[in-house]
Amino acid sequence: MKISLENAVKAASEYLAEEFSKMPPNLGNAGMHIFAEYKLGVQGPKVFSALDDGSGNINIDVLEKLINKYSASLPDQTFKTPLGEIKIKSDTPAQLMEFMKKYGEN
Repeated sequence: MKISLENAVKAASEYLAEEFSKMPPNLGNAGMHIFAEYKLGVQGPKVFSALDDGSGNINIDVLEKLINKYSASLPDQTFKTPLGEIKIKSDTPAQLMEFMKKYGEN
């Protein structure tokens, strides 16, 4: 399965929207969501292009195997930002892959 860089950004955006919807509505969380969506929209295609297989697509099958292999034993982490804390759970990469699959094609 493959996904275009444009659709990878859409999938990541949908994932972010779902995750931020779980947070209590307040100015800090809204600010983080706006900032994350903005950065994704502006820099997402460039960031995802690092995973480009040379055809303008990302090979989801290969990426998923690597994520499962190397992120299975990672601990949860919290990063402090000027707008608040961002918590990354150990299953975050696998959850993001599920959104990528929604936008992928064979």
